[in-house]
Amino acid sequence: MTPIRTDMPRKPGDFLTRLNAVPPCIVRLHAIDSSSGRPRLLTNGELARKSGLSQRTVLRLSHRDSWSGLDPEVIDMFMTGCDASMFDLKWYDDFINKYADTCPPFSHVTDSRMRKTLFRVMKWGNP
Repeated sequence: MTPIRTDMPRKPGDFLTRLNAVPPCIVRLHAIDSSSGRPRLLTNGELARKSGLSQRTVLRLSHRDSWSGLDPEVIDMFMTGCDASMFDLKWYDDFINKYADTCPPFSHVTDSRMRKTLFRVMKWGNP
């Protein structure tokens, strides 16, 4: 028998509200390859292979600012590929604290479209 998870919200709307505090475009920035000396954002192809999603789906999700309208399976695959958890958002605080203070902020993001999305979303503040 599977134990009941107590950390999950009681109402589905609460879960989506909590999850939307960490939109897909921010989760995408968490997909980092740190194997070399300097962190590097995974390419869409690398993330697609890692998550099991298509490159087109990864690209579309990378620029979304909300999870609404997405299947839970797609959300889970995307977040797993980005090494993020949709049930425990502590990774988000750690991620923001680590990369927001770099010079320039989020220096591992070199793609101009991703940087534009990042700075648009960061106006929301922390969840």
